[in-house]
Parts: sequence; structure tokens; C-alpha cells
Amino acid sequence: MTTRTHSPVFECLLPEQIAIAEARLTRLRKIKIPNIVFVRYDAYRRADGDIPYGNLKETNSPESAEKYLRALSTDNSASGEIYFYAPYASGSDYSGSLIDRSNYNVLIENYGKDKELVFSAYGGYGTYAAVVSLTGLLTCDDDVADSLLDGFERLADYPLLDEEAYCALELEYADSAWQNGVADDFRRAVERRFDGTDFDWPADDVLRIVFERLADEAGCCWYNEYADTMTIDVERVVEGATLSDFADYVKCE
Repeated sequence: MTTRTHSPVFECLLPEQIAIAEARLTRLRKIKIPNIVFVRYDAYRRADGDIPYGNLKETNSPESAEKYLRALSTDNSASGEIYFYAPYASGSDYSGSLIDRSNYNVLIENYGKDKELVFSAYGGYGTYAAVVSLTGLLTCDDDVADSLLDGFERLADYPLLDEEAYCALELEYADSAWQNGVADDFRRAVERRFDGTDFDWPADDVLRIVFERLADEAGCCWYNEYADTMTIDVERVVEGATLSDFADYVKCE
């Protein structure tokens, strides 16, 4: 089937379309993830872009896919659309993790935009969430529905959709953390350890090479503490360093 959610087209569903939609709804309900929550957007209207988080209200899962889809054809202005929050794909400036952010990015990139299957909900304090159109899931092409449901089923065992996307995001946020404070923390930690030594520090990108080598030698890794932050134990990185590690940056008398 092909997704069509902008006109009342479901009054003439074929038996095979009904069977496919019912099977997809049943499969969704069986996924062993506790945070699949069904929601409506305002007065059950259709999303046509990003959705304000405050406009989403919890609702019940439809009784059946057939009844749900047939009801959509009765009133195009208040269509009865239902959505659900994608699992492990929401957060804010104070909640969630890079795993949630990575899953969100993957869902929006793969199933958003022209597919109109996954939408972005946004709110205050950096709140974000991937919101899936139930209509889209029940009526999209088989390969798209299987891909999305396969991903959700994997999340029940391991809450990450794409390892490669997550690793790229880790690097991006580690770079940001380095530029926005960790580089300065590293310089200060070195200056404390070798008190009385004057340094002529290089640019951040040059110093980063030294830092990452010392971190590797110390067995220190960047880690995600909460939300979209990355951090690393700078003091532990410096603890095993010797002055020779910074010989190129010691000021000569």
C-alpha cells in the first residue's frame, strides 16, 4: 500500500488492505517496549510539519485498524488521526541521552520529510520527540513498514537503531565539548600539575592530538552523562602525563 493521508480515501478498503493494516497494528502492540504511547494532535487534526509538543495529548490505541482507517474518511477537517511516540527517541536539555538523540535523528532522516511517516515534536528547554503517524504506518509500502517495525522490535532488546549513526554523533558532541570547555580544562589541569612551568599553548586542534593520545594511554574515554552532553575525566588524563609530553609548548627562559 502507499501512504495517502491528506484526503478521505479509506472508505473503499480492499480485504487485503484491511488484513495488512490489522497485522501491522497487532505487530506494533506486541512489541515489548513500555513507552509506546498513543497521542492525538489537537482536535485529531493531521500533522503537516513539526508539531508543538504541548499540542499532543495521550489517547487510546484504536480498537482495530479497519475501524480506525474507515473513520478517517468521515471528516477531513477533524480526521481522527492518531500518532505514537517512537520508543527511545525523545529528550530535552535535561533528559534523555545521546542514544535517544541518535534514534530520533535516524527516524527523522529515514522516515520523515517526504515520507510523512515520522514527525518531529518540539517544546521548551530543547524538548524533542519522534512521533510516528499511525495512518502512515498502517498504509505505507510493505518495505517501509517492515523496516520501521523491525527497528522497534530490535529496540526491545537493545535501545539503539544505528551504531554507525550513534558513533558519528558521539564524535560530533565530543568535538563540541572539547571546543566549549574541555580544552581549557585540560590546559589548566596541566598547568596545575606542572606548577611553575610556563606554557605557550598551541591551537585547540593541535592540542587535541596530545590530549587524545594521553587519554588513550590513561584508558579514559568520552562518555555521555546526560542529555546531549559528552564529558571525560580530564584530571585522570593529566595524572599520568609527564612534562616531556608538552615539551614543544614549554616557554624557554
